[in-house]
Amino acid sequence: MQSSTVTDVAIVGAGLAGITCGQALRRSGYSVVILEKSRGLGGRVATRRLVDTCADHGTKFVEPQGSHTQQLIEQLGDRQLLQPWTAPVWTVDAAGTLTPMEPQPRYVAPEGMTAIAKFLADGLDIRRQQRVLGIAPTDAQTWELTTEATEPLTIHARNLVLAIPAPQAVPLLEPLVAQGLPMEVLETVRGVTFDPCITAIATYPADQAAAWHPVGALQPLQHPVLRWVSRESQKRSMPGHEVCVLHSTPALAAQHIDAPTLEAAGAAMLQAGAAWFPGMEHPQPLQLHRWRYGFARSPHAPLNLPPHAKTPIPLVITGDWCLGSNLEAAFEAGTRAASVLEKWLN
Repeated sequence: MQSSTVTDVAIVGAGLAGITCGQALRRSGYSVVILEKSRGLGGRVATRRLVDTCADHGTKFVEPQGSHTQQLIEQLGDRQLLQPWTAPVWTVDAAGTLTPMEPQPRYVAPEGMTAIAKFLADGLDIRRQQRVLGIAPTDAQTWELTTEATEPLTIHARNLVLAIPAPQAVPLLEPLVAQGLPMEVLETVRGVTFDPCITAIATYPADQAAAWHPVGALQPLQHPVLRWVSRESQKRSMPGHEVCVLHSTPALAAQHIDAPTLEAAGAAMLQAGAAWFPGMEHPQPLQLHRWRYGFARSPHAPLNLPPHAKTPIPLVITGDWCLGSNLEAAFEAGTRAASVLEKWLN
């Protein structure tokens, strides 16, 4: 049976921008419902649960990037949800030369990066596994959102925020042009493109990894296949085994992002990683994940405000892609989206 809810603001997407926007509006006294298509929260602030441990297969760590991330580090550090990550990070250039990077503040979550999203989302009404199929204005001056789910919902909201990657917002916005949405709003969103990324989560016996280079992570420079290899055992306890997370280059991901399976991409990534970590090509087991919208493509001119319109009914489109592709951008984008809506709501 399909249920219906009425709210001041509906937000599509429970990534950091959507959660930040939702909390700001909630603190101002507005009712907020967030619809999220997946089971988890946080978007790319993602953790994969493994036997007796976990691995961060999206955002690698937290670093001070501005006032929002600095506040996050202080808040979560006080609660023991973040801790400094002091394991060395090395770069490797095209000639194969390994160079240690200068130490800089990095923080990781012992329970996985999704702990960040769960902390930030506390108290919000988030409906998970609710993929939004369509949005439409009604005669009652509300947005009607319909979802695809085992238990589908119909949400009626006086205001709407789309906090999802720009390419996912486009098909929801296109039908609205005929109903009053300014074409320049659609064209702004349509103009944002993304580079994909594929991540591999590979598990090994601890004794195999004993001979590996004692790095926390390796950052290949100008490599055709890999852009990051992280030893997750340097972040948290993993008795008896080693877990590595490998991030592909956009070029490799573009070749495989639409493939029925990612096995060929995973094999290429592990083969490349074995140049520095012997035996990496034989994990036990291997999990693969595709990030179709990994990073807003450069050069991407940051927007002064998220795309927004009061016609046909108040609507804001937001995400880290409005300002960049990092945590600070996600927080700031969500904050600006809430600010735009509050001016209309007051």
